[in-house]
Amino acid sequence: MNPNKLTFESENLVVHWLEFSIEGLCDLEEIQALADYFHKKLELNSTFRESDKRSSQSLFSHPENKFNVLFVRTCLKYWSGTKLIFFTTI
Repeated sequence: MNPNKLTFESENLVVHWLEFSIEGLCDLEEIQALADYFHKKLELNSTFRESDKRSSQSLFSHPENKFNVLFVRTCLKYWSGTKLIFFTTI
């Protein structure tokens, strides 16, 4: 029996969106430190938004870069944390 050797390349798959939920991450200084890390290491555009707000705040931006991370902070009674949403723009 042949093992399955599927890969992203063999199936022509592309990831446009990846999301992580980090429970307990509500401190704005820690979020800023993560944004700084992604800026320095990967040159990602970073944006911050509160979960209950429509407006967002740009943290770092490289206009020519299409790779982004959005930090969405939710600090409520039933769940406190931040979503890190990695995505590309076309």
